[in-house]
Amino acid sequence: MSIASSEEQVLVGKITGAFGIKGWVKVHSFTSPIENIVSYLPWTLKLGSDEWEIDVFESRIHGKGLVARVETVDDRNAAEAIAGAEIFVARNMLTDLIAGEYYWRDLIGLNVTDTAGQL
Repeated sequence: MSIASSEEQVLVGKITGAFGIKGWVKVHSFTSPIENIVSYLPWTLKLGSDEWEIDVFESRIHGKGLVARVETVDDRNAAEAIAGAEIFVARNMLTDLIAGEYYWRDLIGLNVTDTAGQL
């Protein structure tokens, strides 16, 4: 497993389990639309104290979610071994937003007020 780069990383999803017997994984994407997650490659997976980069070979919508075939994961056992891994991508890979739109990551730590100016 290769160690990911030190540039700023943004959480974009999570591997939730295995799908089938050929190494496909179920992905819970935090992107909108959900399939945008595969536009940001490579993924940095973080599971416990382990961290490594991985590419996606194939993906498709399945029901309300997404499934993907990723490098080095060739069977169900390997897919189950990475279940629970968080998916991060380099911050600079995300698309620029229009004025007035923000990534959740950019709002962390800010004070929020209502229309009356109350915290």
